[in-house]
Amino acid sequence: ITGWCRGPDGMPLLLVTGGGGAGKTRLGREACLQMLLVAGWDAGLADDQRREGTAATRLQRPTLLVVDDADLRTSLISGLVNYLRWDEAGPPVRLLLLARAAGAWWDRLVRKQELTDAHTILDLDRHPVPLADRPEHFRRASTAFAAYLNPQAPPTAKPPPAELDGPGYAEPLLIHIAALLRTMDTSAPPGQGGARIAEKGISADRPGMAVRHALLQTLCERERTRWYQLGEESHVSFNPDLPLADQVVALATLTAAGDQPCATSVLAALPNQAEVTRISAEALVVWAHRLYPGPRYWNPLRPDLLAEQHLADTAQLAPLATAAAQLAVGQHWETGLLTQLLAELTRAAPNQPAVLAALSELLAAALPRIVDVAVTAGHSDLADLA
Repeated sequence: ITGWCRGPDGMPLLLVTGGGGAGKTRLGREACLQMLLVAGWDAGLADDQRREGTAATRLQRPTLLVVDDADLRTSLISGLVNYLRWDEAGPPVRLLLLARAAGAWWDRLVRKQELTDAHTILDLDRHPVPLADRPEHFRRASTAFAAYLNPQAPPTAKPPPAELDGPGYAEPLLIHIAALLRTMDTSAPPGQGGARIAEKGISADRPGMAVRHALLQTLCERERTRWYQLGEESHVSFNPDLPLADQVVALATLTAAGDQPCATSVLAALPNQAEVTRISAEALVVWAHRLYPGPRYWNPLRPDLLAEQHLADTAQLAPLATAAAQLAVGQHWETGLLTQLLAELTRAAPNQPAVLAALSELLAAALPRIVDVAVTAGHSDLADLA
């Protein structure tokens, strides 16, 4: 990537593709650091959704711009391409696009912007983590996680699980999740968590469940424990026998509400309104706001693979998603909510049957409205998703 940055100006666009967990976002950030610290360029993630973001009228130095989730940001990419063509006299600029696949969105972008001879593609799925490198990935991740948990503790390298040779560990994120869970289990008091993690497939895959699902579900359980702890600190008393906490996190992921009034409005999508009343809608909204930092009032669960697993495991996901879309009708935040809703569901649908079913139910109920908003609002990202 750094060689491409320094290469001829005639190839200013690089698309990096790869499945969830392939390391696209991490790779993009590392490329920015290399170009900033080593090459002396300006570099960073282009994001038109951040409140504090500002656009420069003219670039001062050679620049690397990275667009994550590029398949959902075609309008931003088109704007950047148009800017670069206008500023031909400026310093060299490279656009690094990150997406899971080069699908119809990419074909339309290349055709619309006449980029046929101006781009190259790097597919990370063709470059899985080699078998020989996986133990070192695991060791480095374990050492980093252990130091974070206890900076005074000497680094210890735990032996990697036997499944590192399996196809589930071809993606770096899955190796790192396994290392994280093993490190957290090792640092826990005796008798807490070890049996559950082993049962979930870090040392032995459960029959009928892929290792990635086992790892992700185990990490989801860890996150769920933190949600309940934060609830206790906030005096939010969840009934552990009801799925309300899971549904609120799913709702925050599906909607990414931009402010507190929007979050309060979409809370009405929850099926169990009696439980919402018992806890208090305001308390739930603020609790969800505190879970994950980001540019929105509610921010999605991340990384993407973890969000997909959580959505798939959320009870009544289909009516939850459909109700959220219905509540948005006519609101000033409808376009943004529909875009976020479709983005999360379409990303997860290929690998999660429960999410695919929720997407199908949403489209059966709301596709005419989605198309109408996409057309009348002139929102190209929503149009691409539709």
